[in-house]
Amino acid sequence: MAKGSKRCHALYCGDTAAALLALGAQVRLVSSAGERTIPLDRFFVDNGMRHTVLRHDELLAEVSIPLPRDGERATYLKYRKRGAVDFPIVGIGALLREESGLSPHIRIAVTGAGSLPFLVAGLQDLVAGKELTEELVARVAESARKQTKPVSHMEVSAAYRKQLVEVLVRDALEKLRSR
Repeated sequence: MAKGSKRCHALYCGDTAAALLALGAQVRLVSSAGERTIPLDRFFVDNGMRHTVLRHDELLAEVSIPLPRDGERATYLKYRKRGAVDFPIVGIGALLREESGLSPHIRIAVTGAGSLPFLVAGLQDLVAGKELTEELVARVAESARKQTKPVSHMEVSAAYRKQLVEVLVRDALEKLRSR
């Protein structure tokens, strides 16, 4: 529970979701009534009672990942307390596709910072018609930080999580840019 709130705010701590979100994955959900396919970025919800759109009679049957396009590169970076298997304090999935130097295609997903993994919104408008310079990378990282709604707990504060998001997004994009 968050102080002063009647709502439960559980921290989402999975690694896989951010990587799959960055890659543009979809999920196929099945039940005795039929099936439906939805983009993964619409699968997770933040209502305090449920964390996905799964109905009571549905199963997640399949995860589909699009084939990479020419020039696409992706990475996943994670900050954690221990080097062994551990939950992310913050995890960043990043995908970059540069075409002729301008208007890069960027997808950034964040996990471990809040109650659901999410895609950073508005990145294509931010980078449209621009070269992916250090300045632009910093603006993308700042946008990710601003959109993060972290959950505080005993390990780290909400402010620290937001700062980690900015640092890891910058690191991920610099890593992808330098390949």
